[in-house]
Amino acid sequence: MVAKRTKTEEVVVEEVVETPKGLVRVITESAADARTAASNATQAAGKVARKTIYSGFYYVTYGVVYGTLFVGSLIPSNNAMGEGVHDGAAAARKDFDARGQQAEMSSPPADVSAAPA
Repeated sequence: MVAKRTKTEEVVVEEVVETPKGLVRVITESAADARTAASNATQAAGKVARKTIYSGFYYVTYGVVYGTLFVGSLIPSNNAMGEGVHDGAAAARKDFDARGQQAEMSSPPADVSAAPA
């Protein structure tokens, strides 16, 4: 089924075809619409990528931590094996925290690196 043009549409089409100003106006408006559509598509793709990355890392981390906690809960804590697991976890946590503090101390503040030499 072919839609019929109204009188107003015919006048606009004739104006665009017959006058350079009309043609320039249509091209300019079309370019602006294309830029807007491209910008919206880029933003939407960025949101999808961020959500995908977040979800992937969330579920991997959840699985690792939950699995570790589950296995740790199976180990009895009132014997040499349980004490060793507890002490080893505490030492690892302490070392990890110390490395994090050391990294924070060794990196220069943002204000110092931006100053001219």
